Amino acid sequence: MNGDIDEVLAKQSWVQPSSAFAASVMERVERSVKAPPPIPFPWKRALPGLIYCLGAVAVLIRMLGR
Repeated sequence: MNGDIDEVLAKQSWVQPSSAFAASVMERVERSVKAPPPIPFPWKRALPGLIYCLGAVAVLIRMLGR
């Protein structure tokens, strides 16, 4: 079976990238390096609201359980 694969691959012509391929890849890499870092999520502002919601759900579960 390996001989069949080797035979097929030997008959294939090698794929050559276009002349502008490397330049376009490097341009995108440079653009991504120069991009500003993403804005972090404001956990300090969201945490009180999340705690309040968890407390409200706990109270609701307790009220429905009676």
